Amino acid sequence: MDSSSFSSSANVVGLATGSITIFGLFVAFYRSHLPGPKYKDLEQLLQETESIYESTVEANLLLDEQFREDVQDRLAQCV
Repeated sequence: MDSSSFSSSANVVGLATGSITIFGLFVAFYRSHLPGPKYKDLEQLLQETESIYESTVEANLLLDEQFREDVQDRLAQCV
């Protein structure tokens, strides 16, 4: 096997490997920005926010009635 054919084969293998890697990274980046995963994250954050709000109301930490109503209305709009 002469040096030029080995070098050519190595270049082809390197190019194929690099192309597959870059394509895989592109697909992973694209999938992470689809609405599905982002919606799940948003839904989890909303549930956590509602849980924290309910625990503060139960502990009577929010004394201002108007503020509680405003927060409740805003959380209802998000659902």
